[in-house]
Amino acid sequence: MTATAITMPPLGPGWRQLDSASRDVRLRYTDNDGVAVELGARRCAEGRLRDSYPVSAHDVEIYTGNDAAPQALPEPLGELSRAIMAADPECRRVVFAASVTELTFSETAPLVVPFATRATLDVLMIVTA
Repeated sequence: MTATAITMPPLGPGWRQLDSASRDVRLRYTDNDGVAVELGARRCAEGRLRDSYPVSAHDVEIYTGNDAAPQALPEPLGELSRAIMAADPECRRVVFAASVTELTFSETAPLVVPFATRATLDVLMIVTA
């Protein structure tokens, strides 16, 4: 399966694209209080989730790039997910795969929300070891 590169539409204020030596998209979001969250996005078919479920060439994994506090994640995850879905009509899934060392179950529960909406959208959060 050949995955296409991720094309990002412009994001709102507070977002800055970081340099990346790979096909991943790396971004930093800074909220109004100055709290910065680094997020990355890559095609699931090219990352650690490629054998986790029947991936599509257009499915996207979002991952954290720094030690972000769980309460700082919902807003940027939501905005980034919606941008990814808007940029790629063939994207069926946006996946946030949290490491068990990153978040505890009680902290991840509020993150299991529909970050983006599309009639055929599956929003997944996978907790990995």
